[in-house]
Amino acid sequence: MKNLKNLVVHQRAMQKLKTMDIRCCSELKELPLSLLHEPQSFDKLILTNMPSLFLRRIKRTKNKRLKVEIKKVPTNGK
Repeated sequence: MKNLKNLVVHQRAMQKLKTMDIRCCSELKELPLSLLHEPQSFDKLILTNMPSLFLRRIKRTKNKRLKVEIKKVPTNGK
């Protein structure tokens, strides 16, 4: 889904999700604020090969309990 531009998550969707892993979505600009702040939301967000602007936005807007893990792994041709 490297062309993903928007992620829409309805309120109280994915309530049992503990970890969200987003990889190589170079067009994704941000996550819904509700997803980053809802108390029943996931505990860990893994971001792999994501644009630096996206990473800065996440770090700036996430709540304190959310653990964010940032990974950079080699991709084909890079």
